[in-house]
Amino acid sequence: MGKQPASPESVAILIENSKRGIYDSEELLEKIEDAKTIFESISTIGDTSLEFLQIVFELLSGSLSGMYEGFNGLQNMLQTDSIYAKRYHMQMINLCQYEWCKYFLGRDGNGVLVRLINFFKDCNDDVTNTYLQDLRLLIKTLGGNCDKDLRNMTAHYDKPSQMYQKLLTLNSEDEYAIRLGIQMEIHDKVLKLTNSIFTTIFSNISSANTTEHKTRKQMDIEIQTFINSQIAEAFDKKTDFKTIISDQILKAWTEVESMKKLFSQCDGGISFLQQQGLDTASIQYLQSLVEIRWIITFMRSDLICSMDSYLKASSIIERSICLHRIYRFETAALTQLYGYNDDKKSESIWHKLKGIPEFVANPMSNEVEKQLEELTTHIDCTRRNLYTHYREERQLNISERWQAFEKMNHVKELKQLLKLILLCNRIDKYLISLLASLQELQNKKSKNILDIISKIRDLGMKYENQSIIDTSDKLVSYLGFKDENNND
Repeated sequence: MGKQPASPESVAILIENSKRGIYDSEELLEKIEDAKTIFESISTIGDTSLEFLQIVFELLSGSLSGMYEGFNGLQNMLQTDSIYAKRYHMQMINLCQYEWCKYFLGRDGNGVLVRLINFFKDCNDDVTNTYLQDLRLLIKTLGGNCDKDLRNMTAHYDKPSQMYQKLLTLNSEDEYAIRLGIQMEIHDKVLKLTNSIFTTIFSNISSANTTEHKTRKQMDIEIQTFINSQIAEAFDKKTDFKTIISDQILKAWTEVESMKKLFSQCDGGISFLQQQGLDTASIQYLQSLVEIRWIITFMRSDLICSMDSYLKASSIIERSICLHRIYRFETAALTQLYGYNDDKKSESIWHKLKGIPEFVANPMSNEVEKQLEELTTHIDCTRRNLYTHYREERQLNISERWQAFEKMNHVKELKQLLKLILLCNRIDKYLISLLASLQELQNKKSKNILDIISKIRDLGMKYENQSIIDTSDKLVSYLGFKDENNND
């Protein structure tokens, strides 16, 4: 996709380095999360010292979490040949880096790094203060490279036409590889800083105060880990299933493009009918159906990309990270499609369909709406926010996210993924039936329009006026008709 693609050898090295980065980050992050719990239980540490320690731990664990997801995105982006999947993983990297920078700096000056800087501001340690300010500037640079609009679209979805236009801009793998390089530079500086702090702290704390013990909670996690491992092994043996997923991903962008073509044809038809002072209701309904099919195409493709990432993952946590995106896509797509409260429902694409007589007459309408209502009624905004944000105001989500990934029931998530893909397929079939009914009605209403265009074209032929002929053909093309009177 880039203008000067890297050599296969360079790509292979980047992929291998990403895999190693994922492994190292997970191993260290697990130890840091355990250490957080231990230090919080040490009663001999004063309140101010404990707050300082917590900030240092949060700085390191947040840095590790961001790198983990960044490496995951880079690895998957480089491994796929699918245009859609590459753009999917670019979105994941952008979202991760945006939230990562916000975690460090905050919107209101209370980011984790800023809070640490405030601890050192009264010290006469110029070297450390300069180091912290350089780190802050580097994070600002990375944050400035993040695309906020793309981040919002990834987290919340948007109108399909706007999603399509935004995805068209994602063409440079080099850009995202370079951004990962900046992220690694930031992470390296965080590691050096926290290592120097921990070296000092650990030399003054008795090992007797940090005795570990296995809790019932840890035992529960180990049981869930075993179950998740068995599921992963079962999927690993299903080579036919992997092939089906790969084929679906390769076709994903073509399907998105086909929806774009249909949507544009409707735009052209609406524009022409408006110019002629004719009723546009039927073709606008038709466009609403296409719009729903378009957003369903995005949703299904994103879900399949999540599944593909899951199949390629090499650890329980990495698979959890791939699967947690399912809920984000579910809530984002269903909000655009149907809405989860009265305001959102009145703005949804589904609401537009209720004025179509064919919608009311189709027996599947109530069945599909009932399923959509059931899914949107139980949307958990707290869970969705946890899976999106590294921090919310002063609430830091890193430990809670890690615990959620550890405890995630992969069987449950995979069942939900299957349920959502089946819903996408069912809605697609339902919409095709509605489209057929509307197209038949539209063809009847538009026959008179086509007759008028044909007569105008005949005049162009008679007087050899190529401009009239071309305009007539263009109008027929806009409306998606086949002019049987045109024998050229």
